[in-house]
Amino acid sequence: MIRLEFEAPYPPSTNNLYRTVVANGRPVRVKTGKAKEYGQAVGQRVGLALAVAGATPQPPYALHLFVWMPDAARRDLSNTIKALEDAIFGVLRKDDSTVVELHAYKRGIDRKRPRIDVVLEGQGG
Repeated sequence: MIRLEFEAPYPPSTNNLYRTVVANGRPVRVKTGKAKEYGQAVGQRVGLALAVAGATPQPPYALHLFVWMPDAARRDLSNTIKALEDAIFGVLRKDDSTVVELHAYKRGIDRKRPRIDVVLEGQGG
């Protein structure tokens, strides 16, 4: 088993991840600048975790997320997952449907450093 551990920044609101544009007369959903910036930030952290692990985990995957919220506002835990999954599996060039086990935990509030501590486990390559 190969295990990647890293800290990801807290993601932007789900409402700020995509916008709808019209292309060829049809509405199309595209990532916003915030979503792209977030993906790049997570991608850098995944790259560092891969270097430390010395190998790339292969599916199937188990994903464990420990979420530190920015404040006490009511937030849906599941809304914090999608942007992070997209960024992680974009770097790995794998589909996030290969996650067979997913655990997400609200750990508390960290106003100074809201984040998601990530543990990704996969098969040895």
